This record gives sequence, structure tokens and C-alpha cells, in this order.
Amino acid sequence: MTQPPPRQFNRPPPGPGPAPTPGPVPGTLLHDSAIHSQLHNGIVRTVTREGLYECRASGNPRIRTNQDRTFSLICDAGHGRFYLYVPNYNVYMVIVAGWGNQVAGQDISLKLRSRHNEADPCANRFGGYGWAADRGGWSAKIESCHNNHTQVGSGGLPFPIGTGQYITYEFSVKDEGSGVRQINKINGTQVFNKVLQRQPLAPAAFIPRSYIWVRQNTDQNGAELRIKNLKLYAI
Repeated sequence: MTQPPPRQFNRPPPGPGPAPTPGPVPGTLLHDSAIHSQLHNGIVRTVTREGLYECRASGNPRIRTNQDRTFSLICDAGHGRFYLYVPNYNVYMVIVAGWGNQVAGQDISLKLRSRHNEADPCANRFGGYGWAADRGGWSAKIESCHNNHTQVGSGGLPFPIGTGQYITYEFSVKDEGSGVRQINKINGTQVFNKVLQRQPLAPAAFIPRSYIWVRQNTDQNGAELRIKNLKLYAI
């Protein structure tokens, strides 16, 4: 199937305008892609591993660095993603990203507190707290073990998201009482805020080994998710 040409990100975006910059975050910076990687140096290349970033899963995922000092997750049909190997527990993630083209089934999927690639038993492989959005809506899920998902929320978007439009996605997960509070925002508009069931693993398990992922599910080849910046804070 012929794909439409990618939209140029320097054109005026549709919808509510440019993505806002989040305010100060009360916490310690764990990772900033502009500081802790070479993904924003403007040297065009395609890689599957860069420092703490590693592409995995189906769809032949790869990272392309762009001349405009952004980087893109490029995926063929499947569930392509990159992992960021930064141990995380009570964290706030902010990613500024947009779709560089429009292909069938395309979305952005984010995961925190993931250990689903760890060794059995299943109790050791908590999949993490997840949130995903496409052009029609969003959903939140808990992955208690690899491929064992429970949906905990879904809804519509606060505005339409167009191709070539940078959006700020904010995602925080923090223990609260006996549960975990997850909050998600799109361009500063809160779309999810709920106390969820806490995973059975002790917090200490996530210090030596846990990771986040950024995934792009797609039904076609050549899907592009272009990323302007990715930051992770301890909160």
C-alpha cells in the first residue's frame, strides 16, 4: 500500500498549537535524552542500540537520528519498541513526540516499572504500568506478567492529534498508601488519574533492574514516531 508523504514538522501544526513545556518537576533528573545520549547530535544514522537505548520486539524497530536534532522510532508491521534501561520506581516521564507519517494501526505506547524481560517465575516479571494513545483515544493497562494485561481505564482525546504535530505526553507512577497512583496528561490536560493495585514485588527489586519502553504498534511498514525529547525524573 502506498504511504502518504511524511508531514514536515516545521509547518504550522493542526489542533491547539505547539506542545507546552511542562513546569518544574519536584524530583531528581534520572535521564534526559538530550544529555545522556547521542540521539540529538544531528548526525543522520540508523541504529538499533545507542547507550541505554535498545530496540526490541517485532516489526524490525530501529532508531533514526535526524538532522533537526530529533530522533525517530521507525517500525514495520508489529509491536516495535525501544527500551530505556534506567531503573525506575516512583517516576515522572515526559516525552515530546509526534507522528512523522500516518499508517494503519499506529499509536504511541509507554510503560513504566517494567521487568517483563526478566527471568521466571512470573512473579519476578511484573510487566509494568502502561498507557497508550492513538488518534482516536487512549487506554491504560497493568501488565502483571508478560502478556497478562488488565485494562484500568480508557477515554477520548482532549483534541485531535494530527500528523507532524509535536505533543507533550506526561506519565507519572507513584506509591500512595497501599496502591499506586498513575497520572497521564496530554499537552497539560489530565486524561487519567487513578489509584491502582500495587505490584507484588518489593520496591528494592526495581533498583537494580527495571526499564521503560516507548512502543509504536502498527499494521504497516515504515511507521515513524519522531521524538523531540525524553526525560525521566524520580518523584
